[in-house]
Amino acid sequence: MIVWLDAKRARLVARAGGVLGFGVALIFFGVECVILGYLIHRSAYMPRSIGILMLIAGVCYVVNSVALLLSPALSSQLFPTILIPSLIAELSLALWLVVKGVRAEQWDPYLHSDHAATVPAAVAMGDVGAA
Repeated sequence: MIVWLDAKRARLVARAGGVLGFGVALIFFGVECVILGYLIHRSAYMPRSIGILMLIAGVCYVVNSVALLLSPALSSQLFPTILIPSLIAELSLALWLVVKGVRAEQWDPYLHSDHAATVPAAVAMGDVGAA
């Protein structure tokens, strides 16, 4: 009987540790989404609106994860609705990349201009650091 209680307690602790670990991991993922959203917003390779959506998604991930760690009851109330902006942002980013991609003419201007012949071969090939 005592062994069963210890095994049951061990399973509960392991399950709680998995939930807490997942919450901590989502904090890092949320910060990554904020950084990615900032970089997309600042660049001209993709629409700035996707960058703003990714910023919002990152903030939602962080808020959800902090609520999960500090107040699981609040997190259970927030959970379905707070991640809807994250779904919209990540889905729009994925669809944009699959359908449209990045703006290649702004990605590598030397390959699409008349100055391509004056660029050294190492720079055009991406071997700038090679000797």
